[in-house]
Amino acid sequence: MSTYHLTFSIYYNKKEWHKLINEIHTLVKDDKRIFNYFLNLSTFRGGHVEFTIEVGKKHSKTCVKHFSGCIEKFLETTPSSNKSLDTINDVFFLDFPNNTIHYGVHDYVPIFRANNQPFESIADINHQITGLIITIFQDFGEETVGMTIEIAIQIMALFCLISEKELGSAITFFNTLLQKEFKKHKTEYVEDAQKLGLINFNDNRNEILGYLEDTMLKKVGSQKEAWEIEWESLVSKSRFQNKTSENQDLIYELLIDAIFNKLDIRNKGETYLIFLAALNTLENSKR
Repeated sequence: MSTYHLTFSIYYNKKEWHKLINEIHTLVKDDKRIFNYFLNLSTFRGGHVEFTIEVGKKHSKTCVKHFSGCIEKFLETTPSSNKSLDTINDVFFLDFPNNTIHYGVHDYVPIFRANNQPFESIADINHQITGLIITIFQDFGEETVGMTIEIAIQIMALFCLISEKELGSAITFFNTLLQKEFKKHKTEYVEDAQKLGLINFNDNRNEILGYLEDTMLKKVGSQKEAWEIEWESLVSKSRFQNKTSENQDLIYELLIDAIFNKLDIRNKGETYLIFLAALNTLENSKR
């Protein structure tokens, strides 16, 4: 069966993304015409949510009409504020107006792709990452966008618990992620990230260490938030059977990087540094 990826770029103040994401989830969750749906967050040319649905050929036209109408009505009845718009400006193109919908602006490109990966399909993992992002916004609500670094630290701490990584192996794993991130940027970015990472860690040292100690000592039966349950399921499903630890860590790296990209965390280097500083502090305290 031939399928189509219908793409909608919805420009909406990022401080109110939780409203738009909840609306999108309500629209798609029970629609039997949709095989899959994916979300991506971006501030390029204006804060917006990239919404992609995968449908069969016979439903493509009706789905475009239906979702366009629903989203346009939402933008009319629940517009986001035009104040304090956060964007990444482009020197060649103007930002799109806030509270507007555009078609074909972004292409559907799976943000998680890996050879010999353990999932049933690439669409499966991308869909599950979308589900995790939706649940994070539902759990954190209007505070989500302002807490992306804190949420990222929680994601990494829980990952260590779920994947059963000891402190030493966790430090090696996240240092690899950090070095790969630094290779993408110029020296100025690296130097700024190193300074800000250490400053932010020291400013929030007690809170971060307290959270890590509590999280990494959690017992299996302890109470969890909805997003934590989804994240645990996602990490568990990503495990290889009878594969080397190097191959497994590559999948984990791609998974975490994909989630941070979806959350539009642009200061990933700084975020990894904060977490590594906490891990190294815990490791040194054991000696």
